Amino acid sequence: MEMTHDLNKLQEEIDRRELCNSMAPFPIYDTEIINDLKIREEMISRKQNFNNVPVTYCTTCLSLKVKDVVVDHKKVNCCMDCGNTPTAETHIEEWQDLYKERYGEEFLVLPKQEE
Repeated sequence: MEMTHDLNKLQEEIDRRELCNSMAPFPIYDTEIINDLKIREEMISRKQNFNNVPVTYCTTCLSLKVKDVVVDHKKVNCCMDCGNTPTAETHIEEWQDLYKERYGEEFLVLPKQEE
């Protein structure tokens, strides 16, 4: 939610600066800075989309080290940590909750963002 809010604020600022530049006889805001803001916006958007990609995990040990192997001409997911084959897919945040519940600590520790 916070990332979406930041993305919206960034887009509004880019739009505002481009509008001001289009109305003035010469650019008021440096166009290189506007381009840098657009790059930042794209990076945030890409990160937001990346977090929505489901992850495949081992249901036995909750490892994310799952690899497709061929057994009898069939693709099978296999855990590289424990060697078991039962796997599932979920959102990364749901997987984090499962991991914390089982092992009592977070696997991914993300830095706190300042407001």
